[in-house]
Amino acid sequence: MTKVSIIINNYNYGNFIEDAIISALNQNLSQTQLIVVDDGSSDNSRSIIDNYKDRVDFLYQENGGQASALNAGFLLADGDIIIFLDSDDRLHANCASEVVAAWRPGVSKINYNLEIIDGLGNNEGIRYFKEDLPRGNLKEQTLFTGMVASPPMTANAFSRSFLERVMPIPETLWRSAADVYLFSLATLCGEIVAIDKNLGEYRVHNSNDSKPIKNGKISRGWIDNIVKREFETDKAIADFARSSGLPYTPGTITSGLAHIQLKMIFIITHSLSRKGLLLTALTALKRQKISAFKSAAIAVWTVMVCILPRPIAEEVAKHGMKHGFVLAINRKLLKQDKRDAMAHADP
Repeated sequence: MTKVSIIINNYNYGNFIEDAIISALNQNLSQTQLIVVDDGSSDNSRSIIDNYKDRVDFLYQENGGQASALNAGFLLADGDIIIFLDSDDRLHANCASEVVAAWRPGVSKINYNLEIIDGLGNNEGIRYFKEDLPRGNLKEQTLFTGMVASPPMTANAFSRSFLERVMPIPETLWRSAADVYLFSLATLCGEIVAIDKNLGEYRVHNSNDSKPIKNGKISRGWIDNIVKREFETDKAIADFARSSGLPYTPGTITSGLAHIQLKMIFIITHSLSRKGLLLTALTALKRQKISAFKSAAIAVWTVMVCILPRPIAEEVAKHGMKHGFVLAINRKLLKQDKRDAMAHADP
């Protein structure tokens, strides 16, 4: 019988960790293993985890970052399928059983949708992923663009065989956002399957590290992290592609429009010179395979961000982040015909 291992990685989320543990223990699939890795929390997390020691496998380690916690948890896992559950999120009771039912040979990752809940656990009636979930063979798209769409970590289940190919995750490079490393490489190792159901809950709260706009302003911490992450993602894809004999040009991500848009926002929020940025951005836009309407809308946004006085430009940038003009946030604008991606891939 197929077994699922659920690995909760936690760092100072004592307010939420019990909800995550209970949701994992309540799975209606009997063959489910729960592992909790606490990554050096200094709050009350460990006292809460202690209450469940007789029902979970657990590990307390010094703080090493997200990749370190995921690597440690995977070493304890004996499931055929692995779900990494963020400690501020929850799974529905049927999550593991739905994943097992959808599984088939050759799959590297299954993704499903999540409902949004607030800090108190109240359902806000919103789905996390509003577009169609990624599915199918996405290898050529990744090799051509480097861009990978995915719901967040909790909304994914990975095959053991895939994880054995790509783990351990480099710990110094992926102290945070280690899910991006897994999402990207999963497309190069097998089929992506989608379950068009809400199988868990994503919690939005004041401590979220992944909010691009906080208190009405663009988060400098977010933009710094995501710009750095895209360099690391490009390297991860390039390294794996090279070792696997796959065609990928290093710098594909960081020379693309999505990354250049992030660089534009970085420059604005850090009050740096915008000289030469407009031409670079419009040149990258010309290479982008999107509709004429989308291209025109992004061009207008780009010109405004590059030439308006800085305070106004920052407001325009923020508006674009909220309403889909920034491709790194709204992957929907990057959708293209699969045959087009294949036609542009190296032989």
